Amino acid sequence: MNFALKSLSPVVVALSLSACSGGGTQKADVDDKVTSIQTPHTKAECEELAKKTAPKGKCGHTIWFSHHLGEVNQRIKDLETFTPGRKYLVHSSNYDHLLYAVSPSARTKWLSGANAEAFGECPELQTAYCKLATLAEEKIPLYPANTKAYPNKDSGDFKLMKGKIKELSAHSIFYMGIEEESWLIEKNGLGIPTARYKHGMAWVRYAPDDHPFCRAYYINLIQDYSGGGSYGDTYANFIEDTLVGCPEK
Repeated sequence: MNFALKSLSPVVVALSLSACSGGGTQKADVDDKVTSIQTPHTKAECEELAKKTAPKGKCGHTIWFSHHLGEVNQRIKDLETFTPGRKYLVHSSNYDHLLYAVSPSARTKWLSGANAEAFGECPELQTAYCKLATLAEEKIPLYPANTKAYPNKDSGDFKLMKGKIKELSAHSIFYMGIEEESWLIEKNGLGIPTARYKHGMAWVRYAPDDHPFCRAYYINLIQDYSGGGSYGDTYANFIEDTLVGCPEK
């Protein structure tokens, strides 16, 4: 059933600029869980990385390496052209290279999972990630969650959405909202309802993150069709999260 997939733009979740309004704020007791934030990148740092010599025999341009280097460079181009008001930050991809650029731990986990730790030492890739991180530190704060697109409130639905947030106590929740006021109906090829759903969003800061940015969590609310015009109980389904700017202090 594709009702659980948020109707995204062809590039990434459509988030326009907006101020934080409504929805309430949940202040988590997270002082003992805050991860050290990495030092902001500088142009000079990136230039020094570019001068490094690649470890012998480790940085050949394999298909894998060339593909991911190209993906990082595309994200660089996306951020170079980003201006406030554009509906996307970077083009979508199967790999979250924007996160890998700003989060050393996420990059290490990705490279380890891909059995490609050696490529993490390659100056060409390090330089590309440094450039992307430098741009991210400038542009992501200009790209907060689109609260205006999620204006509807329901405390019961919010409780279900929170139930899908792992380590809820490690989060500060700035805003929660639901896009639709009425249910959207999912039907099969015969035109028979299979479920109804709404799109929800939570604007949060996850304290253990080793980068300074916030996240938008996209969590759908669903009721499966039980026949005879009736639907079952509402449940939540976590769809995805994306990096966004944090609310102004």
